[in-house]
Amino acid sequence: MPYQLYPVEDWLVAQSLPSNFSPSSIQMILDELTPNNVRIFWESTKFEGCTELVEPWYRTSYSLEKISPSLIQQWREAAPDVSLHLPAPNVFIPTDLTIKDFHDKVTVVGYNNKMRLLLDKIIGMIMHFEIKADRFDVIKETVTKEYQNFKFQQPYQQAMYYCSLILEDHSWPWIEELEVLPHLRADDLANFFPVMLAKAFLECYVAGNMQSKEAESIVNHIEDVLFHGSQPMCKPLFPSQHLTKRIIKLERGLGYLYPVACLNESDVNSSLVHYIQVHPDDIKMNVKLQLFALIAKQPAFHQLRSVEQLGYITALMQRNDSGIRGLQFIIQSSVKDPVHLHDRVEAFLKMFENRLYEMSGKEYKSNVTALIDMKLEKHKNLREESSFYWREIMDGTLRFDRKESEVAALRELPQQELIDFFNEHIKVGAPRRKTLTIQVFGKLHSSEYNDVISEKGESQSTRIKDIFTFRRSRPLYGSFRGGFGHMKL
Repeated sequence: MPYQLYPVEDWLVAQSLPSNFSPSSIQMILDELTPNNVRIFWESTKFEGCTELVEPWYRTSYSLEKISPSLIQQWREAAPDVSLHLPAPNVFIPTDLTIKDFHDKVTVVGYNNKMRLLLDKIIGMIMHFEIKADRFDVIKETVTKEYQNFKFQQPYQQAMYYCSLILEDHSWPWIEELEVLPHLRADDLANFFPVMLAKAFLECYVAGNMQSKEAESIVNHIEDVLFHGSQPMCKPLFPSQHLTKRIIKLERGLGYLYPVACLNESDVNSSLVHYIQVHPDDIKMNVKLQLFALIAKQPAFHQLRSVEQLGYITALMQRNDSGIRGLQFIIQSSVKDPVHLHDRVEAFLKMFENRLYEMSGKEYKSNVTALIDMKLEKHKNLREESSFYWREIMDGTLRFDRKESEVAALRELPQQELIDFFNEHIKVGAPRRKTLTIQVFGKLHSSEYNDVISEKGESQSTRIKDIFTFRRSRPLYGSFRGGFGHMKL
């Protein structure tokens, strides 16, 4: 326990503190690793009925046996396996802990002097990639089980999956991928790998205790190995070959509905994802959406979760699909069916109108200040900072000054513009409002699901009967990826 091994001031960071290197302590531990000191735990169903003791907590049967001196002597006399040895020295442990001098806004401490060595090792493994049939079978079995277990995900996770499947132009259903897996062989992967690598496109992000020239040198080195060697495995892509990420554009003034039965027939929970699509990435529109989400988040949770008690999982959050921004309500419930959940979300938005309209200038400024403070908060660590920048690269938006630009836009945002934004994009019945509702029905609401499928009763939404027919019928937003700024090679 930290309080036993460390002083009070180090309790919270105890596990992160470096320890002193002590060869004598290491050798002392190694000297204790002898047959005389060994304790073996052997668990097997083969021992059922052959044990004489029972532990008192879980009533598990077990036995205790001493290892005989003769058996220990046999171990000592047996020649050791050549594969049994201490680990080889780790060449990737840094030896240079110098913090470099930076003149940029952010200085990050990191260990960099072994990065090139590690990179060469990884690139070398890519260049000489080998398929081991036994290892392939193990990984294939693991992946197959992951796909098979998809049906046991919680209903709200299934609803979010269907929402993404409908919105993303290049996406494939899990069930089709599961059907392909049994036919995949090690030779298929071996044949596919060079074809895939020949069409590779390089995107790099280097962060930490490294200067810009060093980062450029690393990127150039990767390019030289993969693209410019004597027998390059990669070829520069033509402009037409660059991948894009395009999102379905929903119809203004219309709502779409996709009802589906829960994949796990025994799950008592149902779920709703009510998505409101708003705009492609734009700084001023972004801050309006973010500010509304901040103002409405707690009231939505209070009304839908605490007051109406619709479900333990209740959330209002922003959504970003490859640069296409929106808002989504997520609810999972065992007491109410998804149709009722949808009606209560719409009722909340109608009720929230007055609160937004009657908000005082002081309260509005307080929310603006809170959002600005959140944006100006420094990244807690290198991982968090890298995630921010890498998301810009992956989406293709490349707004590395996003925080500063959005803070500037927030400072200039009048209260009336937020109200106009709500009236135009979020408000129930707004002329430019675009919604997609995913309803996952659990076993307690199967009759309600049948009613929706048979289209009993009135519905204000257009039902999506086939995801891929719907996707092919809709226009697409432009892709932020694949533009000229992404085509250096």
